[in-house]
Amino acid sequence: MNNDVIEELKRLNFEDIIWIIFIILSSLDILADNYQRKYLLNNDKYYENIANKIYIIITIITILIYIYFFTRNYNLYQKSSLDQKDNLKIKLLGSIFLLIGGICLLSSQINNNQDNPFIGGPAL
Repeated sequence: MNNDVIEELKRLNFEDIIWIIFIILSSLDILADNYQRKYLLNNDKYYENIANKIYIIITIITILIYIYFFTRNYNLYQKSSLDQKDNLKIKLLGSIFLLIGGICLLSSQINNNQDNPFIGGPAL
């Protein structure tokens, strides 16, 4: 096997790990939703704070993953032929939008109004 094939296999293996991380993040989101339910039923700010911290952690990890995908797509775009650039430009633009969206969601989650909080996760 040549180096390009080996590098692609390594990349795919790494991306498999990323999808496992997304599954774990989804499980954490369900856990945070359960804390939100406890907050709504008991009106105990402790549960709301725990849920919000979990949501922030989920969002930060997701942004890091989006940074990886942006970097990957940018590098692919740089190495691509002229024929491939249009398609890869769309992927790169999508990566930029996901990254910006994640940053906006993180900002919203951090600045969640404690007097009238948004109930639920950041919906990544």
